[in-house]
Amino acid sequence: LDRLRSALRSATGAATTGADAVALADAVAVARERFVAAMDDDFNTAGALGHLYDLVKAINTARDAGVGEQPLGLAQTALLDLAGVLGLTLQETDEQATSDAGPFIDLLVEVRLALRAEKQWALADLIRDRLAATGVQLEDSRDGTVWRWEK
Repeated sequence: LDRLRSALRSATGAATTGADAVALADAVAVARERFVAAMDDDFNTAGALGHLYDLVKAINTARDAGVGEQPLGLAQTALLDLAGVLGLTLQETDEQATSDAGPFIDLLVEVRLALRAEKQWALADLIRDRLAATGVQLEDSRDGTVWRWEK
């Protein structure tokens, strides 16, 4: 379930066109088609779940490639729709996800990025480690750092 939910993280890039966005749209169409075919095959839920994981991989790959919120959002909506057919609720309901800590974590992430820019690695690592100790996972990419609650 965590793997499926990983595809619902926000985009870190801004590209709305290009090969990566087209590849994502194609992956959504293929996953949808194969999911439906699996379900039509005597409710082959194992096969259908496999196609959901293929879609998750495509979404995460596109995010890493810098695909923006609009194309990523369409793929995420498709994932939510298909998962809903199986009765899976992927939206976070954990009270941590809706906590008031978000702005403070964002501030710490900004401070950490500034420390990294100044090559103050020890302090930047201290912030990362202390956030990890409280259940906040940082993910660095070429487009910046995003955080999420660790399960």
